[in-house]
Amino acid sequence: MNHYKLIILFVFTILSCSKKEDVQNKRIEFKRPIVTNSKLLKQDSIQKHNYEVEHIIQYDPIFIGKFKFQDSIDIQNTNTNIYENRLDDYEEVGLNGLELITDYKTTVFYNFNSQSTHYFSFYPVYIVNSTTKNKVLFGKDSHIFGIQEAQDKELYNSWKPIEAKGWDFCGNGHWNLIICPGEFGLALMPKYKGDYNTKLRTRIKNGDNIIVSNSYKGVINKSQFKLKDSSHVQRRLKESNGLDSFSIFYGAALEKEDWIVLSSQK
Repeated sequence: MNHYKLIILFVFTILSCSKKEDVQNKRIEFKRPIVTNSKLLKQDSIQKHNYEVEHIIQYDPIFIGKFKFQDSIDIQNTNTNIYENRLDDYEEVGLNGLELITDYKTTVFYNFNSQSTHYFSFYPVYIVNSTTKNKVLFGKDSHIFGIQEAQDKELYNSWKPIEAKGWDFCGNGHWNLIICPGEFGLALMPKYKGDYNTKLRTRIKNGDNIIVSNSYKGVINKSQFKLKDSSHVQRRLKESNGLDSFSIFYGAALEKEDWIVLSSQK
């Protein structure tokens, strides 16, 4: 009789451990929240704009903050301290496992000047931790590192960058932030005015990792595939014979023929 009791106890223990392990390894489901900006309700004579761009520009995604999974976010009510949990040995936390999820269908109007009534259109980008372990997100000052790409429909739907790494004149201000299980970082990417309908995707550099989102339908100006003549990016590419392309575009491809000078920019 005792022999059977031991067998039953053993089986029960194995099943309990198995269930516990399943719970620990279970991914947490993320759903895109509703993102708003209540500041628009507090100002009169709001003017809303899409970005009008005719060439590749240097841009850094605006980092709004870190949040727990939730149904709605007001970007005016954020209190993320990006320097609070700085890690000296972030390798123990890990970079792999973060997901990059975009929401181009949502438009969020935002401005950089608290006194201005001019707001520009952006869409939310989520850096999501659906795993069961802490991850780390890197950034600098009020931004993270990333660009948008678009498909050139006239060149075999090849992917080309329409943005480049932002201008950086100072080595200070770098931070890293712990993204716990069930949390995400929220950033904003600009929406452009144009008549070229194509597919877009977002590319984020996080430490030594590069995360690329799924593609989504969007609108740009077709001339955004080209560089402005004598721009900082063009000079760097010429001086390095294209070797700086990987760091400027976070691994995205820009062929030498794409350095062509646009006649409208001369």
